[in-house]
Amino acid sequence: MSSGQQVSNKIERYGDLNKEEGRYIYCIIGTSEGRKFSYPAIGGCGDEVYSISYQDAAAVISATPVMKYPISRENTMAHQKVLEELMGDFTVLPVKFGTVASSKDGVSASERIKEDVLKVRYEELKELLTKMDGRIELGLKAFWVDMKIVFGEIVDENSQIRRLRQRLVSRPITQP
Repeated sequence: MSSGQQVSNKIERYGDLNKEEGRYIYCIIGTSEGRKFSYPAIGGCGDEVYSISYQDAAAVISATPVMKYPISRENTMAHQKVLEELMGDFTVLPVKFGTVASSKDGVSASERIKEDVLKVRYEELKELLTKMDGRIELGLKAFWVDMKIVFGEIVDENSQIRRLRQRLVSRPITQP
């Protein structure tokens, strides 16, 4: 996608291009090289997904307006797709959906990520990357068919809830 087309897409998607440009952070990976990835960035404007590194820890980022991303299927899938693609080659420490770094006091968003996240938390990140090596993040959703059974089990297993329930049941009903 040409840079002219990217600008056109951004105007169409975000309206005002005077919004401050920041960096969307997808995850942290273990690499010392700055790399470019072919995955589509969040926002659907054709921005490049790339990494910036400090020693052998890197943040995977893309250019974005400083904004709060709506939790939509399109946005969450774009975020997740980048993580899934990276998991094939790297140990990934996911960053919360919607995390956007901004520039501050003349320091660019990319430089702030490098200094305030990668450099300051380098030892912690390296330890987490080592612990997470060979593991993946999975999301789990549980659906309860019969909530009466679930609530009954909670009451049966928790004596405080059971006593509170007994007190409430034994109280007389008052009319308003």
